Amino acid sequence: ASSRPLTSTRLDDDYPSLAVAPDGTTAVAWVSYTPGIDRDERARTWDKAPADFAFLGKKPGGDQLWFRLQQNGKWSEPLAVTAGGGDIYKCSVAFDGQQRAWVVWAENKSWPDKALADFEVYAASVVAGKVSAPVNLSNNTGNDHNAVTATDSSGRSEEHTSELQSHSFISY
Repeated sequence: ASSRPLTSTRLDDDYPSLAVAPDGTTAVAWVSYTPGIDRDERARTWDKAPADFAFLGKKPGGDQLWFRLQQNGKWSEPLAVTAGGGDIYKCSVAFDGQQRAWVVWAENKSWPDKALADFEVYAASVVAGKVSAPVNLSNNTGNDHNAVTATDSSGRSEEHTSELQSHSFISY
């Protein structure tokens, strides 16, 4: 199988996840990071050091979670799962037994207001081009991340995550 680009923006698109339903419908989710400095500016070479480095201080725009669905060989337009400007770490996508796509991700909603991160694991379903309200699956004081979801042969979806507690990682 050959690969094809699924995005065409100048953002940093990372951590893609793909799932295929029994009928061949394909879902993909990914995180887009909006940097403070355009990628051409970041890759620029210098013959001489700039007199002022203030341009490097431009604040980043943060992360946004996106979703696309392929049915009958055609991809939908990208659908925003989160509002943008967030602090998201990885995502995962799966179909449940009712052919609903579920997106699971870790997000630090305390960023940028608090220096100490508090990642929680969230899930949202996507049905007929509509994203449900996110549900917090972890809701505790530890940092939860590395969220993954999968569906077993009976159509039951399961989510797993890692949590940092007292300098140790615990998997759920």
